Amino acid sequence: MKLMDRDRETLRWLNGHGCVIVKQLAKERQVGYRNGARRVAALCKAGLLTRVDLSISKLRPLVCTQLGCKTAGDSLAPLGGIRIGTLEHDLRVVDVARMLTSQRGGTFEPARRVAQRMEAFGLDHLPDGIWHPPGGRDPVFIELELSLKSRTRLQQIIDSYGANLSISSVFYFVDDAAIAFAVEKAAAGYPHIKIIMLESRRRAEKSVAQGAV
Repeated sequence: MKLMDRDRETLRWLNGHGCVIVKQLAKERQVGYRNGARRVAALCKAGLLTRVDLSISKLRPLVCTQLGCKTAGDSLAPLGGIRIGTLEHDLRVVDVARMLTSQRGGTFEPARRVAQRMEAFGLDHLPDGIWHPPGGRDPVFIELELSLKSRTRLQQIIDSYGANLSISSVFYFVDDAAIAFAVEKAAAGYPHIKIIMLESRRRAEKSVAQGAV
């Protein structure tokens, strides 16, 4: 197949997140679902992407292969395996990233890439990503909280953000009022930590299931 620069960008984008589904890839490329699926099929046939079949889910996440990473010039190793317990969370991070960049501009740096330079950020905890707003504004650290952590663990993470003077803004995305309340309580006194409500998880799961291929 003839590989375009856009394909290399897509491979790097996908590998940064680790895995995505076809619907998300189509949205990222700003094409219709069918066009996205055709390109995915071509990339899989060329050995640049692979579909992962899961025994307990209808989802078939796409993952970069070693060849795909090499072709894209990406030094980040491909995802080693799908963690079923975090798959919903990981895929929703992709949606949050898309929402931020499409609505507000800038770029999104997924956790897998942030992990390569934790020390540079002075981080004790790996965020779900970093949104880099347009215009050279300070980066925003992103957390997607879909389930309640223990009060102690949540407080530890939020306090670490509060103590890191190089971090000027943190967005906590939640889809549940109880989780929002817990984060708000733990973040009291940290005005740079904002809480943003997402659509309910049930609606999001239905939406993902309808495009789960």
